[in-house]
Amino acid sequence: MLGVAFALHGLRREGSACFALPHGPDRVDAGRGIRDCADGSRIYFADVLPCNGGSVNCHVKVVDLATGVVTPLSTNAVDPRISPDGSLIVFRRGSGLGIMNSDGTNAHMIMTEGGSNLYPEWSTDGSRIYFTRIAFDGSEAVYSMDVTGGDLQTEVLPILAP
Repeated sequence: MLGVAFALHGLRREGSACFALPHGPDRVDAGRGIRDCADGSRIYFADVLPCNGGSVNCHVKVVDLATGVVTPLSTNAVDPRISPDGSLIVFRRGSGLGIMNSDGTNAHMIMTEGGSNLYPEWSTDGSRIYFTRIAFDGSEAVYSMDVTGGDLQTEVLPILAP
């Protein structure tokens, strides 16, 4: 499997040393789902690595911008999205969605049904998670749910004129 290698570099706020997130020829789409936290002190990202047999191993990680230290938070997860208050991360695992504390603890699945649940995003107040579902029949719709995975609602999106 041919990987795509690139580097994501950061400069500390006070202008001191530059650091790089992990990268290399063995990485595939390193830095997938990059998101920063509200106070700008951390960046959350997914590191996607090839495994034997053509599969991939995905890890949600966080880099502390003050120290440059990278910490793994969860395995087999991509598309991390940090909540507006910085306390929770919603992520995608397989065709489902999960949630965990921003330090990686208490990771659990909150939506595993109905098809492929993709592209999670937080509401601005952090009370709901929006996502796209591709149902088993191929139809697509945007849904929202509360942070426990309950109160599932189909969202009607406005059509914007050009």
